[in-house]
Amino acid sequence: MGTSDSNQDPLDSLKLAILNFKVKFMIWHSKRPHTVKAGVILLLLCGFIATNVRITVVSNESASSTRTKSVREHRFQRNTKLRELFDPDSPVMLDLDGIRDPYPNDLEEYKKKLFKENMFNTWVSDHTAINRLHPDMRTRKCMARFPSYLPVSELPSVSIVFIFVDECLSVLLRSIISIILTTPPELLHDIVLVDDGSKKLENGKRLEEELLLFTDLCKLVRHETRSGLMVARTTGAEHAEGDVVVFLDSHIELCQAGLNRSSIG
Repeated sequence: MGTSDSNQDPLDSLKLAILNFKVKFMIWHSKRPHTVKAGVILLLLCGFIATNVRITVVSNESASSTRTKSVREHRFQRNTKLRELFDPDSPVMLDLDGIRDPYPNDLEEYKKKLFKENMFNTWVSDHTAINRLHPDMRTRKCMARFPSYLPVSELPSVSIVFIFVDECLSVLLRSIISIILTTPPELLHDIVLVDDGSKKLENGKRLEEELLLFTDLCKLVRHETRSGLMVARTTGAEHAEGDVVVFLDSHIELCQAGLNRSSIG
């Protein structure tokens, strides 16, 4: 199989083709002088095509650059507003009305019941701000090795994919907000949530109502039945639109250097 220079400018290739045509035409015309008019028309046509190809290439590049700039500005404005909405200095608590049963007389037994359902202290999660922000928890050695990150302008956009089944709502929302608060707003393109067959009521309409706060950032995709982790991840990847796709557990919180610029790059 032959090889070719994949980086060759298409305009240069066109010029070379036109030059070859001119040479062949001169040889052909020397034998058929009565066809001058037809040859001139062909040459003019080739010149017209070359000019329009140049205009089309420049126009497409300009349109693509404009669209990219517009998308980047939209991401920045949208994510900045969300950061302001969930400012860690102003704790936001989840309204538990319609999610948890009224507190029983035996509160300790109720806490145990919640723990058994989720296998973590659900009571504490429900009564903890969903917009809390952890400090940079890296060791000094790690910080010394990575003192700075690549400029945002040099990095691709990112899509975050969460797979969940019957996840505690306070934990899921805290995971989403953690991503918003720790990711540079220019880079966070979207967050895709794949519900792999949840049965809990709090993962139904109540979740959809809470996601209205996140405008067009979050996408909720539901599987009617349990499909498994890899199928759910594939679904998430199909709906992600960022340049890079990151899969995370639906019960995480990032520190200020968690989903940092070097990890995205």
